[in-house]
Amino acid sequence: GENIPYKPSPEAVCKLYVHDFDANGPIEQIPTLSVEGRDMPILLKDEMTRPLVSLKKQNLEYHQYARRSIDELLGGEILKHAIIRDSRTSSHYVALQTEVGDFTIERLPPSTQFSSMRSILPIDINADGHIDLITGGNEYDLKPQNGRYDTDHGHILIGNGKGSFEAKDHMKTGFYLDGQVRYILPIRNQDRYTHILSASNNMPIQVFRWNRHDVRTLF
Repeated sequence: GENIPYKPSPEAVCKLYVHDFDANGPIEQIPTLSVEGRDMPILLKDEMTRPLVSLKKQNLEYHQYARRSIDELLGGEILKHAIIRDSRTSSHYVALQTEVGDFTIERLPPSTQFSSMRSILPIDINADGHIDLITGGNEYDLKPQNGRYDTDHGHILIGNGKGSFEAKDHMKTGFYLDGQVRYILPIRNQDRYTHILSASNNMPIQVFRWNRHDVRTLF
């Protein structure tokens, strides 16, 4: 989603460096954000030096640490052995396969961008022949300085068959999820889906009856 403290873009690429940087067995993961062409660690100084004790020998003060890139902290030779993954966006998209086999991407509606998205059910919810999406998410177990992602209460996204999706209001659909959603599943009754189940961490399962005969109030 887009409601996060570090927003990757083509100009400010987020990277994840993965390696046993101090050669003591455990694998470290160091996220960075590109600032003026330099990959700056997102981790606070204490978070960085706790697993990488060797950095403490540099006697870094906080203001010194804040100015150093990952190359300056660890050295280019060590970074050559790291697995590096990068991200240029945190937005939620849907990838659509074309007739020739490649993909196009479409950004999902703004209301879906406020939190993480952890479960997606593609299904024709209003029986118009086009795939729709039922989504849910949230993430609470984050570092204190990042807050937590808790503004998502599930979404009904109606597809038009051309790659665009329209978010429906909770008050109109009757679909409202709580907690950290991890699974959204349909229940089949004979030859039709009649219920939608949502499972969230440490919470009771939510069950919604699907009203297929009145698309104005789906649940």
